[in-house]
Amino acid sequence: MLDEFAAHAPVTVAYLGPAGSFTHQAALNAFGEQCLGETAETISGVFHSVEKQNVCYGVVPIENSTEGAVTHTFDMFQNANVGICGEILLPIHHSLLSNCELSEVTTVCSHPQALAQCRGWLQQHLPHVDCVAASSTTRAAEKAAQSATTAAIAGLLAAELYHLPVRAENIEDMADNTTRFLVIGRDQPAATGDDKTSVVIVLRDRIGGLHTALSPFSQHGINLTMIQSRPQTGNWQYCFFIDYEGHADSGASKQALEDLQACCQSFRVLGSYPRATLNAK
Repeated sequence: MLDEFAAHAPVTVAYLGPAGSFTHQAALNAFGEQCLGETAETISGVFHSVEKQNVCYGVVPIENSTEGAVTHTFDMFQNANVGICGEILLPIHHSLLSNCELSEVTTVCSHPQALAQCRGWLQQHLPHVDCVAASSTTRAAEKAAQSATTAAIAGLLAAELYHLPVRAENIEDMADNTTRFLVIGRDQPAATGDDKTSVVIVLRDRIGGLHTALSPFSQHGINLTMIQSRPQTGNWQYCFFIDYEGHADSGASKQALEDLQACCQSFRVLGSYPRATLNAK
């Protein structure tokens, strides 16, 4: 998917770990195993690795179709000196992994979002077991690998890394469960004709400010694909993250951004990048 970046070898990539996480899988799909450089225990750790130029790019989750926004990622963009240079869409398929048979499972461990996304399956197939939260699906797999009766909800990559038998596949309640990831870095890819642009703005404190800010997109025939508000630290002001179809340097987009900037207290283009599709690698 990001062949233009991978062509400038050697390319190093940081991703939200541990190894075996869905972010790891997204990074593998985009860059290939030969390009992966380091894992980070937190989203802020990925941003810091890119800012310090320890790696060329970072991969972080931004939103899930079932659970919504990953707010930590949005918050990092308020102050981080990095941009967005790509996106990855990954279908999220959860599996139940354990050393024991299904009938012998006493505890199911996973990240809270994974437990929530499999709630219906768990109620139907394992209604009496204890559900325990872990910091990641990979940490859950790690625990299950060391236990005779604990199962983990994780991906098939974690099953492979921790040599865990797969007791059930595709146990998520929503078949189209998808997570969107961002590739962050300092480089900007060339326009492809099928791009998206991300901006972050802070509005002036006046009546109708948001309506005024969004009007240029409608006036110039530009489709918004996402808008997300996040509080700024300590001052009861909000910033708004906006994604839209088109490249920042195209004619209509350029004019819309000029009009948008004129009505904002602060304004920043985070990046323009190729629009991802679910079958992209």
